[in-house]
Amino acid sequence: NVDAQDVQLDAVRVVRPSFGAVQGMSGGPLLVGNRLTGLMSFGLPDNAYEKDSVYAVSIFELFPIMD
Repeated sequence: NVDAQDVQLDAVRVVRPSFGAVQGMSGGPLLVGNRLTGLMSFGLPDNAYEKDSVYAVSIFELFPIMD
């Protein structure tokens, strides 16, 4: 298993959607319309099941050639 403390995102572009989420959405797609924008990564507060703020790693980090 990998814990949140095991991973750090330094100098990584993220997208902050305008909605909250629940634990377990990490790794899921973030879509805007029918376009992939990022992959869900983490939410805050980190120890809560319901997340008030969520973040996705930008698709440009995953596929930099598209930038």
